[in-house]
Amino acid sequence: MVKRKGMGRRKLEMKKIENPNSLQVCFSKRRAGLFKKASELCLLTGAQIAIIAFSPAGRVFTFGHPSVDAVIDRHPLGAQRDATSEIPQFDPETEEMSRHCSDLMEKVETEKRRKVALEEIKVKPGRVGSGGRPTSRDAACKSSRNSRCPWRVSETAS
Repeated sequence: MVKRKGMGRRKLEMKKIENPNSLQVCFSKRRAGLFKKASELCLLTGAQIAIIAFSPAGRVFTFGHPSVDAVIDRHPLGAQRDATSEIPQFDPETEEMSRHCSDLMEKVETEKRRKVALEEIKVKPGRVGSGGRPTSRDAACKSSRNSRCPWRVSETAS
């Protein structure tokens, strides 16, 4: 039997896409990938990033951590801008997603710290409860209705 070779990932020639539908699809997919990579960079390094992308249809898409305005205001030219300058309005949906992403990243970090704290005080399974506290094995047996639980103590046998 001859194994059929697939096309696999091929290197695409970098040139402007002429078909408007293909252009829009490519922009949407690559924009999502770009924003995802920027979000990962923020999470891993704590960098403050602002991305402003104009679609082929003329819509504005932004990503900013902590927000686009906060990052732009840190730049010397951004601090000079005034309220009357012609800065396009940012997509509120993207801004909301950015805030939500920041909130989720904070929650993840909190849960990681909580996990470390719990692991420090966790009683190892298989040991008799320390200080009268039940072990996870005790809790599993008490909640189990299975009388064949090897750790379960029969109520009649005392």
